[in-house]
Amino acid sequence: MVTLSNDSKLKKQNNSILSSEEEDSKVSVIESIFAGIGSGLISIPKGVFSLGATLMDLGADTNKAAEVERWFDDLTTLDEKAAATTAGKITELLVNIGVPGGIGFKVGKNLAQKALTSKRAGNYFRVGDKGGKELSKAARKAAELNTKGRVARFTAGAVSGGIAEGVFIGDVQEAGTFADLLGGPTQIDRSDTNDPARDIINRIKFGTEGALFTGMVGATGKTLKALLRRDETLSEADNAIDKTLDFIRKGVVSTGKKGKDYFRGERQAIGLKRADIKFAQRVSRDLNLNIDGMFPYIKRTFSQNKLEGREQFLKLLNDALIEGAPKYVRPAGKQPAKVVFDKISKSTKKKIADFMNKSNNDVKVDTTKLANIFTNLDLMRFGWGKMFSDLAATMTEKQAQKMLKSGSLKKFQELFGKKFKNYLSATYNVFENKSIIPFLNYTPSRQAVDKFITSLRNAYGKDSKGQYRLPYEEAESYAEKVLKTAKAPRRFDEDARVYLPNFYTAKSLASIKKLPSYTKKQTQEVTLGTGLAKDKEKIVKEFLGKTENPIDTILASTEKISQVTRGNQFMSNLVTSSQEALKKGSRAVLYANEDQLFKTAEQFKAKGELFNTNNYRQIKIKKSEQAGLFHQANGKFARREIADAIEDAAGNNLDVPNTGIVNNALYQNLVLLPKATAQMAKTILSPVTHVRNLVSAGAFSAANGIIPFLHYNPKMMYNTFRTLDVGLPGSRAQAEAYEELVRLGVVNTNVSLGDLKGLLKDVDFGAKFTAERGMRGIMKPLSKLKKWTEDMYTAEDDFWKIGTYTVEQARLGRAFANKGIKDGMKVRNYAGEMVDYGEKFLKEEAAHIVRNQVPNYDYVSEFVKSLRRWPVGNFMAFPAEIMRTSTNIVRRALDEMTYKINVGGKEVRPLASIGMQRLVGMGLTTAAVPYGAVKLGQTLYDITDEELDAIRRYVAGWSTNSTIVPVKAEDGSFEAIDFSRANAYDLLVRPIQTVINEVAAGEKDNDGIMNDFIMGTMKSFGAIMQPFITESIWTEAVMDIAPILGRGGVTIEGQKIYNKGDTPGNIAKEIFLHLGKAQAPLSWQQLERLDYAFGPFDSVQLLRGVPGKYDPRGETYELGKELLGFLGMRPAKINPERSLNFKISKYQGGKQDAGQLFTTEILKGGPIDPVDLIDAYINANRAMFNAQQNMKLDIDAAKTLGLNRVKLSDVFDQRMSRKEFNDINGGFFRPYTIGKGVKDRIFDISRKIGQPNPYLQSLPTMIRIKNILNRLRLLKGQKFPNITNPLKEIERVQDQATIGAINNAQASVPESNINQANLMGNNQQLIPGTGLTRTETALLSPSEKLYYQKQRGVV
Repeated sequence: MVTLSNDSKLKKQNNSILSSEEEDSKVSVIESIFAGIGSGLISIPKGVFSLGATLMDLGADTNKAAEVERWFDDLTTLDEKAAATTAGKITELLVNIGVPGGIGFKVGKNLAQKALTSKRAGNYFRVGDKGGKELSKAARKAAELNTKGRVARFTAGAVSGGIAEGVFIGDVQEAGTFADLLGGPTQIDRSDTNDPARDIINRIKFGTEGALFTGMVGATGKTLKALLRRDETLSEADNAIDKTLDFIRKGVVSTGKKGKDYFRGERQAIGLKRADIKFAQRVSRDLNLNIDGMFPYIKRTFSQNKLEGREQFLKLLNDALIEGAPKYVRPAGKQPAKVVFDKISKSTKKKIADFMNKSNNDVKVDTTKLANIFTNLDLMRFGWGKMFSDLAATMTEKQAQKMLKSGSLKKFQELFGKKFKNYLSATYNVFENKSIIPFLNYTPSRQAVDKFITSLRNAYGKDSKGQYRLPYEEAESYAEKVLKTAKAPRRFDEDARVYLPNFYTAKSLASIKKLPSYTKKQTQEVTLGTGLAKDKEKIVKEFLGKTENPIDTILASTEKISQVTRGNQFMSNLVTSSQEALKKGSRAVLYANEDQLFKTAEQFKAKGELFNTNNYRQIKIKKSEQAGLFHQANGKFARREIADAIEDAAGNNLDVPNTGIVNNALYQNLVLLPKATAQMAKTILSPVTHVRNLVSAGAFSAANGIIPFLHYNPKMMYNTFRTLDVGLPGSRAQAEAYEELVRLGVVNTNVSLGDLKGLLKDVDFGAKFTAERGMRGIMKPLSKLKKWTEDMYTAEDDFWKIGTYTVEQARLGRAFANKGIKDGMKVRNYAGEMVDYGEKFLKEEAAHIVRNQVPNYDYVSEFVKSLRRWPVGNFMAFPAEIMRTSTNIVRRALDEMTYKINVGGKEVRPLASIGMQRLVGMGLTTAAVPYGAVKLGQTLYDITDEELDAIRRYVAGWSTNSTIVPVKAEDGSFEAIDFSRANAYDLLVRPIQTVINEVAAGEKDNDGIMNDFIMGTMKSFGAIMQPFITESIWTEAVMDIAPILGRGGVTIEGQKIYNKGDTPGNIAKEIFLHLGKAQAPLSWQQLERLDYAFGPFDSVQLLRGVPGKYDPRGETYELGKELLGFLGMRPAKINPERSLNFKISKYQGGKQDAGQLFTTEILKGGPIDPVDLIDAYINANRAMFNAQQNMKLDIDAAKTLGLNRVKLSDVFDQRMSRKEFNDINGGFFRPYTIGKGVKDRIFDISRKIGQPNPYLQSLPTMIRIKNILNRLRLLKGQKFPNITNPLKEIERVQDQATIGAINNAQASVPESNINQANLMGNNQQLIPGTGLTRTETALLSPSEKLYYQKQRGVV
C-alpha cells in the first residue's frame, strides 16, 4: 500500500521488471513444471525452519531467518528453473501449499472424527423392548449426528489445513494472498524493514486465508463428489442442502431427473427404435431405386401417361405391402408369441406385373427390378412381423384380455391382425409433411378441396330454390380447420382424428333437422372409422392426403409401430428389473402398490438410510392414451419425476397447450428460427465445417489412446467407410452392422447436429413423430441436397466412432485373452455387474466406452439441451460433452488400471495397459500436442518467446487465450495459426492458458502471484462459460445493428457496419448484408478467399463485379494457406501497422473512460466532498495508467514484430501529439489532468450551493499524488500502486475527542490555515510577495493562484 509519506514501494517497482536471467532463460515449460514440483516440496521444510528462525529473531534480535532462507536458496537450482516460466511458478506454489494443506486437512478431520466417535457410539444402536421402533429412532439420531459430524470434521480439517499452509509456506511475500487483489485485513505487509513480527503476522494472514480457501475448495470438492456419487439416494433428501444438491445434480448429469436405471433402459429402447427406422430407411431406399428404374425420371417428366402410371403402380404396391392380416401365434410351452406376415401372394404379384405390361407396352418391363421390389416389400413385412413379435412377447394372456375387455384370448388373436393392418394404413400426408415454414406444409389438391367443400355443403342441404344453405366461404373455413386440427392416430384401434361440424357427422338430413339450431354448426372431434358414413369418410381421407405410396407407408408405419413396441418393451423390462431389485433389497424404479412402497421405505429407514415416500406418487395413464395396449406401469408407484416422464411418454399431456415465451410465435420466428437457420448455414451447409468436423473428430479417438494409422490402420478405415450410412460410392455395404451400432447407441449421435435438430423441433409449428421431418421441411425445394449434407455431417462423426468402437472391442478382447479369460467366465462389466465373458460383453463394453467417452448428444443433460432455446450460445451441447467425456476418459483409465479379476485362483489386472494408454492419450491430446505445435512453430521459424508474446498482442481478440502457433511468411513477416480452432479439447486447455497469461502479466508486481492466480482463475471460468453465455450467431448480428439496447452499427470487435451519416438506403443495404452474412451458407468468406488465391479464376468475385487477385482491403491470399483454413489452421497475417489504428482507438477510449471516472461522480450537481474528489482522482489515474501501459506494451510488441520507428511515428502522428507518443514510448506515465471546463464546473456547483470549492481544498493532496505518480513507469508487469486516500485516513483514525479538539482550534485559526494544515498537509514556506508556495506557483493556473491569494489576504 502506498501512502503519501512513504512511497519506497513505488521506487522499488520502478526498477527493472524482468531480470536478465529471466529474459535470457531457455528453460522449457515442461522442465520448469517438474522443477516447480521439486522446488515446491523443498519449500515445505524451508517454511518450517524459516518460521522457527523468525521466532528466534523475534526474541533474540538476530537475523537467523535470512540465513536459513539463503541456505535453502543455495541448496538447489530447482527454484530458479521453476521461476523461469509462469507455469513453473504456479506449480511450485500449488505444491508448496497443497501438500501440507491437504495433509493438515486430513489430520484435523481425523482428530475431529475421533472426538465424535464415543458420542455417536452411544446413540447408533439403542435397541430396547420396543424393538423396531427404537431402531428407527436410533437411525434418525445417527443420521442427525452424521450431519453434525460432517460439519465438525470439515471445519476441523479446514482450520488444520490453514495452519499447515501458514507454517509450511516457503515465501509468504512471493506467494501473496487474495487480499492483495481484493484488499482487506489479510493483505500482506511488504515493507522493506526486516521485521520478524511482520513476517509472523504475514504467515498468520496467509494461514487464515488458507483455512477459508481450504474450506471453500473442500466444500466445492465434497459437493462435486456428492453430485457424482449420489444418485437416487440424494433424491430422498428431506433437508434444504441435499435438496439443493439434488436439484443441481439433476440439471447437469445425463440421467437428469429420471435416474440411472430408467435412463439406461430408455436409451436401450431408443437404440432399438432407431435401428428399426434405419432398417426401414434401408428397405425404402432400395425400393425407391428399383421403382425409379421402372419409371426413369426423364421419361415421366415428359410423359403424363408415365407419371399417372407411376402413381397407379405405387398404389398397387402399397396395397400389396399391407395386404392380408398378420397372424398372431402363441406356441405352447415357454416359446414367445409371434406375429407372422405371409409373403405377398402370387395373385397380387401377377396383378401388378399385368398392370406394368399393359401400361408400359412401349417399354419392356424389367422383371429383375420388379422381383427386387417384391423382395423389398416382403423384407419390410418380415421386419414388421419381428417388431410385432417383440410387442406380443411383452404381453401375458391376462393383459391381452384386459386390453380387449374380453375373457377370450382367441378373440384377441382374431382381432390382432386386423387392428394392426388398419394402423399400418392410417398414414396421411397432413401429418407427414409438416414444416416450420407454413407455406411448405401439406396442401391438398384442388380436386380434393372442392370435393370436400361440396360434400360439406351437400350435408347441410339446400333451400327451396335449390341453393346451398351453407355459404362457400363458411364451408372453406371448416376445411381449413380440419387441416389445422387433424391429429394422427395414437392407438392401434383408431384412425386419424379430425374436428367436423355436427351437421356433417349426422346420419341423415332428418337427424340434422332434429339438432338444435345452435349446435348444428358446432364442431366435435371425430375418429375416422367409428361411425362416419363411408362415402364421407373416403372424401375426408382424400382431403387429408391418405398415403398410397409404399415408401411413405414403410417409413411412417415403422416409426409408429416401433414407438409402441419399444415403449412397451421398455416398460416390461422396467417392471421386471424393479421386482428383481426389491428381491435383492435394493431400491426400485417402480413399486407395484402403495403397500410395497411403504414396506420398502420402512426397511431402508431401519438401516439408517433415507427413503422419503412424499417424493413418490401413483402413475395414472389416461385410458384414451394407452395406444390401444395395456400399459404395464399404469397404477404403479414411482418417484414424481419418473411418474411425470412415463405419463408424458404415454401421451397424457399431448393435448395440453404449451405456454411461455419459447412457444410464442413472435419469439420463434424472430429469434429461434433465424438462430436455427444460422447454425444450419454454419454447419451442415458449410464445406469448411465438414472438413473440420471430420478432422477434429479424430482427436476423440486419440484422447482414448487410439492413434490414427497406428491402432486404427487403413484396412480398418476402409471397413469403417463401407459401414457408413451415407450416399457415397462404396458406403452402405454393411448396413446390418450399422443398424447394430445404432441399436448400441454408438453412431448417429452427432452433438452439433443433435443441437440443431432439437432447435428445429422447438420451432416446428405442427406435431410430428421425429425432428427429421422438421429438417426435411425447412428447405423442401433443396431437401435432397440438404439431407445429403446432413448425412455427411453425421458420417464424419460416425467414421471415428465406428473406428473407436472397433479398436476398443479388439483390444479389450486381446487384453482378456492374454490373461487367460475365456468365453463363459464371469467378468465385471461397466455397470459393476458380473456377466458372462464373450462377444456380447465385448460389444456392449466397447459401445459403453464410445457412448461415454466420445461426445454424444443423447447424453447431454436436459438443462443444457434447454439452453438452445435461449437467444445466447451456439452449440452449447458440444462444450458440455467435452467436459463430461474428458472426465469419463480419466475415470475409465484409472478404473482400468485397478480392474481385477480372479483367473484360476490368481488375481490379474487385464486392463492395466489399456488404462495407461488411455491416460497417456488424454495427456498427449489435451496438453502435449498443443504445446508441441507451438514449440515446433518456434523452432522451425526461429521465433523467440518475446516475439511469440508480441504476436499474441496482435491476434484477434477471441484468440488472445488460444494456443497460438507462430510462423513466418516468405518475406519474414509474422503470421499466427489459432490452433485452438482445430483442437476439440481447447475448452480444457484455454482456462489453463488464461491463468498462465494472467500470472505472467503480473508476475513482477511484488504483490505475489496468488492475486494474479485468482484473477486468472476467474477469467478462466469465464472462458469455460463463454460458449453458454455469448450471443448466438444470429443474436450477435442483430445486436450489432440494433440502435436501442444494441451496438448501433458496430460489431462486437469494434468494426463499423455502416456510417450513420450515410443515406437511409445505403444504411438499410449494409444492415441487410450484415444480417445476411449470419445466414449465409457455404462458408462464403472462406470460399471468397480461396477464389482470390486461385488467381485467374474469379467466379465468386464476378458476382461482386470486382474480379482480381486483391480483396477490397488490398490483401492477397495463398492457395496453400487457404486450404489449411479448411482444417481450421489458416495462418493469419500479423499486421501491427494496421492493427495499431484499432489499438490507438482503444487507447483513446480508455482515456475517455478515465476522465468519466472522475467527472461522472463529481459533476452531478450536488455537494462534493473533498474525500470523494480524491477517490475519483485516484480511480481516474488507475484507469489512465492501465490505458497508457497497454499502449506502451502494444508499441513495444510492434517494434518486436519489426515495425520501424518511421512507420510507428507515421501511425501515431495522425492520432496523437508527438509529446504524448514520446512519453508513452519512453515508458513515462503521465497522470490524468483535470481540464479547465471541469474545474470551472466544480467552481460553479460549489458557488451555487454555498460550499467552499472542494477542488481547491483537495488540490495540494492531488498535487502530491501527481508528483508520486509522475515517477511511475509503464514497464511490463508494473502495477498501479494501491494509494490510500489521505483525507479518508484522517477521518478513519480520528476519534470524537480529536475532532472536538480540532473544532476548538478552528475558532482561533483562519480557515485558510486549517485547510493548509489539516487537508493539504503542506509545510512549505510561502514566497514573500506572492503568498504561494513553490509547488503552487509551479502547478496552479492563474485563476487558482488568485483564489489562494484572496484567501490569504495578499490581494
